[in-house]
Amino acid sequence: MTPFDLSGIEVTGQNLLMYLSHMEAETTLPYLEKHGFGLSIDGNKWYSAKDAAAFLWDIAGSPDSLYSLVSIGIESIRRLELPPEVEKLPLLDAVNTVLAPYYQSIFRGGYIGFIKGEQVAEKHVKVTCVTPLPDDGWYGTLFGMARRFLPNGTTFSMTYDKDIVRMDNGGSETVIHITW
Repeated sequence: MTPFDLSGIEVTGQNLLMYLSHMEAETTLPYLEKHGFGLSIDGNKWYSAKDAAAFLWDIAGSPDSLYSLVSIGIESIRRLELPPEVEKLPLLDAVNTVLAPYYQSIFRGGYIGFIKGEQVAEKHVKVTCVTPLPDDGWYGTLFGMARRFLPNGTTFSMTYDKDIVRMDNGGSETVIHITW
């Protein structure tokens, strides 16, 4: 779970709409209803980040958590509307100038952590995530970023850093490596 205090922090309804349309939505809809969202999310409203995080953490504890959270992460990037010139950014630039500020912009009311990309080698980007959200959602988000910002047809792989304890397991950060 997360050491973040989400009291008073809100998340945009527009961001929550992806929970209704990702590939595994039918398995996660009961969790939305349990946390008071249901099918009537208003994209123009702000919702409790605490409730949204609780929804994701409930999914993280479910048998299909990996597929559901990765699917949600991929959907978050698929839904992201960007100008054509931004679509041409290298992956590292997209992580730092699109994903990181976008993540900050969907919340208001307090500290929500950060995402930071670093170039390790010519075809290796390391992304550090310090957030109150489950790691597998970030894995899916970064999968979506790699698929969208690497050249078409590029084969890539992703791994959690095996030498760093992930936030899901009580660590202070989650590190994901993307290589191609």
